[in-house]
Amino acid sequence: MTNRMIFSLAILLGLLGCKTEAPKTDYAELNEAQRRLVKNALASMEVADGLEVGLFASEPQVANPTNIAIDARGRVWVCEARNYRLPYNDKFEKQEKGDRIIILEDTDEDGEADQQKVFYQGTDLLSPLGIAVLGNKVYVSSSPTLQVFTDEDGDDLPDSRDTLFITEGGYDHDHGLHAIKFGPDGKLYFNFGNEVNGLKDKAGNYIKDPDGRPIRTNGQPFRQGVALRCDRDGSNVEVLGHNFRNPYELVVDAFGNVWQSDNDDDGNQGTHINFLLEHGNYGYSDEITGAGWRTRRIGWESEIPQRHWHQNDPGSVPVLRYNYAGSPTGLAFYEGTLLPEPFQQEMIHCEALKNEVRAYPVTADGAGFTADSVVILKSRDQWFRPSDVAVAPDGSLLVSDWYDGGVGGHRMEDAQQGRIYRIAPQVDRYKKPALDLDDPESLKHAFLSPNQDVFYRASMHLENSEGAEAMLKELWEGDRDMARARALWMLARTADDPDLYIQAGLAEEDERFRIQALRIARQLTPEKLTDYIAEVVADDSPAVRREAAIALRRIGTPQAAELWASLARRYDGEDRWYLEALGIGSDLYPELYLAQLDSQAAEAEMDAATKDIYWRVRAASSTQKMADFIRKETEDEAAIARYFRAFHFKPADGRNETIAGLLEIDHPKSDLINSYVLSAIDGDYLDNNAALQRRIQGLLPKLKGTPEWLEAVQKMELREELPALMDMYKNTEDRSLANQAIGTYMDLGGVQLVEKDFRAAADDQAKLALIREYGPIQNNKLVELWAKILDSGQQTFAVNNALVNALGNGWHGQHLLFDRVKAGKLEGNLKTAAVLHMMRCWDPVVREAAAGFMEASEGKEGALPPVARLVEMKGYPSNGKTVFTITCASCHQVNGEGVQFGPDLSQIGGKLAKSALYSAILYPSAGINFGYEGYLVRTKDGGVFNGYIEGETEQEVTLRMMGGISQTITRDQISEMEPLDQSLMTANLQAVMNQQELVDLVAYLSELK
Repeated sequence: MTNRMIFSLAILLGLLGCKTEAPKTDYAELNEAQRRLVKNALASMEVADGLEVGLFASEPQVANPTNIAIDARGRVWVCEARNYRLPYNDKFEKQEKGDRIIILEDTDEDGEADQQKVFYQGTDLLSPLGIAVLGNKVYVSSSPTLQVFTDEDGDDLPDSRDTLFITEGGYDHDHGLHAIKFGPDGKLYFNFGNEVNGLKDKAGNYIKDPDGRPIRTNGQPFRQGVALRCDRDGSNVEVLGHNFRNPYELVVDAFGNVWQSDNDDDGNQGTHINFLLEHGNYGYSDEITGAGWRTRRIGWESEIPQRHWHQNDPGSVPVLRYNYAGSPTGLAFYEGTLLPEPFQQEMIHCEALKNEVRAYPVTADGAGFTADSVVILKSRDQWFRPSDVAVAPDGSLLVSDWYDGGVGGHRMEDAQQGRIYRIAPQVDRYKKPALDLDDPESLKHAFLSPNQDVFYRASMHLENSEGAEAMLKELWEGDRDMARARALWMLARTADDPDLYIQAGLAEEDERFRIQALRIARQLTPEKLTDYIAEVVADDSPAVRREAAIALRRIGTPQAAELWASLARRYDGEDRWYLEALGIGSDLYPELYLAQLDSQAAEAEMDAATKDIYWRVRAASSTQKMADFIRKETEDEAAIARYFRAFHFKPADGRNETIAGLLEIDHPKSDLINSYVLSAIDGDYLDNNAALQRRIQGLLPKLKGTPEWLEAVQKMELREELPALMDMYKNTEDRSLANQAIGTYMDLGGVQLVEKDFRAAADDQAKLALIREYGPIQNNKLVELWAKILDSGQQTFAVNNALVNALGNGWHGQHLLFDRVKAGKLEGNLKTAAVLHMMRCWDPVVREAAAGFMEASEGKEGALPPVARLVEMKGYPSNGKTVFTITCASCHQVNGEGVQFGPDLSQIGGKLAKSALYSAILYPSAGINFGYEGYLVRTKDGGVFNGYIEGETEQEVTLRMMGGISQTITRDQISEMEPLDQSLMTANLQAVMNQQELVDLVAYLSELK
């Protein structure tokens, strides 16, 4: 063989041995159709330094994944939701056999799934939102059930199943029952969103918490979404927190800290991360009345995100981190070592709106925490919608991708696609650590696994093994904090007497172990809990004292009261986490606990910190203290508002008398105080106190124009204030307040004055100004006035057109238009305008009839091309903004401009891809944003109102209606309240614009990020 031949052969062999990389695809150069292809999926991805991302599985192996779990063999178990919200997505074929739980496996360890199995498929699974694989049990959360499947023989098919819980509500809804997580204490943790109204056992009985309270979200005491903990058999259910909106998933770390994300009302910049103070209220609705966050209250927050979560209210736990606009989904806690250090011992979170997977590095801060955000994975593909993240046995991350043009709001653009990605330092190898629980070294590694199933299997083995103590002590005496924490839980759980290990934890220098020891004591030795708390009552760590305060919640003895008072004296006046922990600890025994502080506080002048405690604690004895603080506070108006707001949370006995006692006091801020008295005092109390009413009426002239003045006028039905109400409507800069004023004006007889002004109008311009001003207001008598003027035949076309538009703003007026169109009383452009308004009527008879009166309803120029073609067309955002102003701004805001009725669209381009934007416009009822579901309310006096519920209490319902008007209706006036199955957004909106205007509008909306 010649040297040249040898050299050539060496080159050839070298080339064959090299790993050649495929040419990289430039994602920016791809068109929309190419971006949807699986082969281009990775081209859009950016991953953190030191990590790679690989495609583990994709369609047709998997579609619409909502949640995943990874078993001890590294297999990925997936909840599929192909039948998601089909009533709103009827273009997709129903899977008649039901949704599925599938298993994806990489048998050759190359980082890609090559085998798929169906574990279970059934019609009882509809859009399952949660899965946990723990040993031979598979927990599947699919409202209205949390089912437990058992695979006894390991053939990947269920041999039996049982129902652990039943939910009231949440069926086929994103805000339903979510996934189970296994905690280091051996318990199960889970949560549900605010479409679930209660939790029942499999016999249909409401579950009760340890205090004997049914777990129902009816305000007695729980509200909205709830986080829970229970034993593995479903017993001993505890509520860890409530008043969330939709916490998609929670996680528990080795020390027993519970973390979760929560979603806002779409478009309100309030998505966030929570650290759970056990038993806390998290502020989505008014804790006492259930009123929505938009309902005006004394001292409400100046910024919307804080207002959204009632952060100024006593009893609302602080938010750990605001993520502002977003669609938070799955969450994991990473306790492995494979990923780089910034991601170790941190939350890993999916953010579907922003197309990201993130970590939130947390730093202890007093009794609470602060958190930053670090992106792990980011996609430029707007269809990348990470729905969940889970940790594999080797420490890599698996991320499920719903893969869709939109996220949430019932709508989906696709039912066939879905992806699973894997993140690791090297993704083309996927080794599964050997698992031999009978081998001590393998058992130890399994016990420290970052994977839920492996950790669970090791934990169960240790629970039932003799001789495990030596291994656990070795871990406890080691230097890895996570290992020590897990070992401490297990040592205490398996010991005959946990005291030795509780004391060992309390003796640790690291505050996290002292906190953990208190948690262990609460669970295992509640009879000794007071003694353990006494050991830490003077602890240097506010976080340890926080945990001690919460631990006192159920004790209620004189000794516990003394300990609570000692903890209260160590509050620094600034740490809100600590203050809320004191409140939570006192909530069941407020009088007993506060009395102990009273006896000690009397010895010295009350400082700001002590005032905070009286502000938070819900004892009747603290009510008078609020009045005392108000009397002494001569300068700080925010403090006065704060103390007045606290009255709302105090016991009812004596509260109104105390508030009334502040009326007309000698005080530098007497006008402000008088106004707050009007707002804070209960209407029922005022109705039964004529003398107080007279005093209040004497004060009203000084308070005109304030929200509190308006409340008093409403409560007392003061018709003599009609001119002042009109003045308030015209001159106040706060349009929400102005809308309240004009609504009250009409309710108290202002319609007759409008008619008088219209008759006196000198010309069309004056008449048009009146109609524009009052047209959005939904008052039956006012609407009938517009119809009467329209029927008179005495007005010009311009005035008549304005009258038609005014009538088209609500149910009653739309029916009046329907009557006139049917009777042939409206012709030409007036008829066209009327029919467009009829198309958005909630009465299906009117809505469906409208199409028959429309000359061309497919589009201004006729039939539109398919969405796939529209997406590829060139649009001009500058013209789209003009189209938006004309067509959409009457219901939506962008960056503060427009009418606040429908969802804020300032970030809509990040939430919906172009195809989804077209679908939202062309088929508005295919997806209704949560919280914007329409209702039809009929009143006993014949009134009909439609809109979405802005807030509701036991006494009243507030509807947000077209034009951004809020209408409050007392429940005793309501004869019927019916949910609507159609979107509040106008149907056939494309009929009023040409094709290019539609394309321009979508181009504009897609840039809003």
